[in-house]
Amino acid sequence: MEFDAINPAGGRGSRLGGERKERLVRADEPLLSLAIRATESARRIVIVGDVAAREGVMTTREDPPFAGPVAAIAAGLAQIPREDESFVLVLACDVPDAVKALPYLRRQVGKERSADGVIAVDEHGVDQYLLAIYSTHSLRHALRTERPSSMRQVIEGLTLTRVRVPPGSTRDVDTWTDAAELGVSKQEETHALSSALGDLAS
Repeated sequence: MEFDAINPAGGRGSRLGGERKERLVRADEPLLSLAIRATESARRIVIVGDVAAREGVMTTREDPPFAGPVAAIAAGLAQIPREDESFVLVLACDVPDAVKALPYLRRQVGKERSADGVIAVDEHGVDQYLLAIYSTHSLRHALRTERPSSMRQVIEGLTLTRVRVPPGSTRDVDTWTDAAELGVSKQEETHALSSALGDLAS
């Protein structure tokens, strides 16, 4: 199954004192690098945020900046040609263990060709809007016709299959407590993110 990937990475990190999430690291690897590795089998990868990337990884920015995930996804979709529409994986940059959930989603979406996609559900039964594989056409249509202000509104009109994924695989980094529990910290070298993106594209 061919799919594209959108990695929203343009948040303010307000609950982290303004620290940019994509620059946080786990085992010396930036979170954005981990997200790209998780989506490396995608046909194209679109990072939405104020980041520099190398050949093979597209970048764009939501308008206005910091407008939230709905605007970020819309900006990412604008980079995907309509004639190539199939499925699009939406994965936030601050979910370091998402790679454990993706096989479950990809396996299920192959069985749900008539649906609007699949969405990860954590161990508490909560939908994870930014860890899902959507029908590109259906997602684009929902954003255009409903003019939603939140991801909850985006998916209200979609027929999605809920997929239980391994515990912990949906956890994101919203606070420094989250970061500590997930083994995430500030990067020590300012060039780490650029180097990691360069390695991925080489």
